[in-house]
Amino acid sequence: MVEAETRYGGLVERIRQAGHVQGGTGLAFSLPKVVATLDGPILCRPCDSPLHWPAALWWVALAMLVPLGVRAARRGGVSSTAWLPVAVAGSMAVPYLFLIAYSAPRFLMPAYGLALVPAASGLAALLTATSGTWRRALTAVVAAGCAGHLAIQSGILLHVVAEQVRGRGDWARIAETLRSHGVRPPCVVTGHEAIPVAYYSRCRALEDRGYNRNVSTTRLRQVARSASVAVLVKDAGPPDWARGWQRVPVRGLSTSGWALYLPRRAAAAPN
Repeated sequence: MVEAETRYGGLVERIRQAGHVQGGTGLAFSLPKVVATLDGPILCRPCDSPLHWPAALWWVALAMLVPLGVRAARRGGVSSTAWLPVAVAGSMAVPYLFLIAYSAPRFLMPAYGLALVPAASGLAALLTATSGTWRRALTAVVAAGCAGHLAIQSGILLHVVAEQVRGRGDWARIAETLRSHGVRPPCVVTGHEAIPVAYYSRCRALEDRGYNRNVSTTRLRQVARSASVAVLVKDAGPPDWARGWQRVPVRGLSTSGWALYLPRRAAAAPN
């Protein structure tokens, strides 16, 4: 709240700006989208990929252990040590579950961390409530569960890292293609994956459509007449206002269908 007052002009203004960046906020039930991110996609927008169900099993364990931790804290006369992290975790999760119509794994990481506090207490209470053969059996189940969880998460991590390495390699090659055709700072990139490509190219990203819209089409066309602009597409054609531009295919990428559209003046002087 202090930061909102000192940097954004107030809490309400900060909330307004945050909603604008998200493409608008409103009532939305996003739990299915949150679940869809559990097996690796770093951004689920739109959420159209199937979930590999083993990645969601740890949610079941968390749902069982948190109530046990709250119960153990209440019996020990220290209820607040369990209810406080649960309440804060819930309040932090509400915007991402009910106000934003997409998801990313990072959104709920603080909530997960807080929920693990009572979950750990619940697991400890469960183990201390048993003895003999039952405790050994339960310990084996817990160990197997932890090993399985680590195996699943390691597989997800390796997959995500490989995807990100390939993606960043593609962005670098697209940026190299832009430079070879004379697109250099100050410049503008618009279209598919414009933001990361603009970063790699040291250009500015302007979008007149989609989730990251930050300029009107009229303004973008004005910029295109006076600055070095590139339109990036994948499995699609250019916008109407760039129909007469030269198509430059980008080769050596991990996926096909990419192309650049450059004004004739930019494409005529490769460097």
